[in-house]
Amino acid sequence: MEGCLLTFLHETSQWSDPMVLTDSSPINIGVIKQIILEIPEVKECHKIRARGTEKAFFIDCHILVDPKLSIIESHEISTRVERLLKKRLPGLKDVVIHIEPYIDSERLE
Repeated sequence: MEGCLLTFLHETSQWSDPMVLTDSSPINIGVIKQIILEIPEVKECHKIRARGTEKAFFIDCHILVDPKLSIIESHEISTRVERLLKKRLPGLKDVVIHIEPYIDSERLE
């Protein structure tokens, strides 16, 4: 049964690189964070994950913005982050950005 499953996964997978199924990141997380923090309205970012291969990968991250911003303003910031990441990282296929409020007192704990 295990052999059939592995054969099925190998034959039906669009990924031929075995590293796709590991926890290794296809790109340096520090580079991603550096790019995100170029957007001045992003106060901090964390929980950055990248999955895939160098040629085709996906990013999931959390950005912290001023809690006084509207949903529309926060969404515009996340759109700018997404566009900048896609511009700088050619293999990036999709980004999921979670928006959180940045509160200084929470950062001190």
